[in-house]
Amino acid sequence: MKEISTLPNFDAQSAQNEVDLDRIDLGEDVKAELHDYVATIALMYRENPFHNIEHASHDTMSVVKILSRIVAPSDIQVEDDKFASTLHDHTYGITSDPLAQFACIFSALIHDVDHVGVPNSQLIQENAAIAALYKNKSVAEQNSVDLPWDLLMENRYGNLRSTIYASDDELKRFRHLVVNSVMATDIMDKDLKVLRNGRWDKAFNEAQQQNSLEKVNCKATIVIEHFLQASDVSRTIQHRHIYRKWNERLFTEMYKAYVEGRAEVDPSEFWYKGEIGFFDFYIIPLAKKLKDWGCLVCRVTSTWITRNTTVPSGHPRAKRLWKP
Repeated sequence: MKEISTLPNFDAQSAQNEVDLDRIDLGEDVKAELHDYVATIALMYRENPFHNIEHASHDTMSVVKILSRIVAPSDIQVEDDKFASTLHDHTYGITSDPLAQFACIFSALIHDVDHVGVPNSQLIQENAAIAALYKNKSVAEQNSVDLPWDLLMENRYGNLRSTIYASDDELKRFRHLVVNSVMATDIMDKDLKVLRNGRWDKAFNEAQQQNSLEKVNCKATIVIEHFLQASDVSRTIQHRHIYRKWNERLFTEMYKAYVEGRAEVDPSEFWYKGEIGFFDFYIIPLAKKLKDWGCLVCRVTSTWITRNTTVPSGHPRAKRLWKP
């Protein structure tokens, strides 16, 4: 893990020259390699009730939705060039960095690859070889980085890799973002939780605000990690039928582990209380952090709001921003 990943500086020319995504052609070779890669990743997921490829797909769609709710400089056309620059700064460069956005989506897709259906604590207790390999730290998460990364580095995905990054620096930055993002989904490690909360407080401590590039990158890095956390538990903040569907699957997976002797406690004995605690101590604080960040689009009467900017609902781009 790396505490700070570097995002590109603001590029005024790129902000003015909006790209028509429908006109971008990756080429048939890249499309074929991407299709093959995603299909292979799907096969690397085990047939668990919860931690399976469908869960990964759900998380991937969720992080795409979160990214689509960030106000981008190109989403607001004004004559003042400084406005786009200011908006870039408010989103800490995330909206101006396709590589960072792709890293989020990629991480959501791979974050539970080869998950065995039991938590890290059980793998450690069982003295599993994989636990020893990763020194009993974020066992499943590290495995879920290594396997897909090794796959991506195979010769058959050369065209795909050259499309994702164009230099060694971009490769390193992509790697840093993916590692941090997947590790962020380990919410049970108390040391990592304390470290992550400390980094958030350090980045957003109003008493220590400064506009240094390091400060901006620090904020961007920790915000991206929280995107992955939010997508991983997105079932809890979506429609009730979605919540019930995935909760039932998680319960089934945990009960299966209990029946097989791989869990000490019957989940039915703590489920209700556990869900209440999960909302109180994790989901609600996480939602508040993203709300306080202030750059996700929301709709209030007729005005689009971010922390310091507004976009009238009659603006020609407002309809593209708001998707009920």
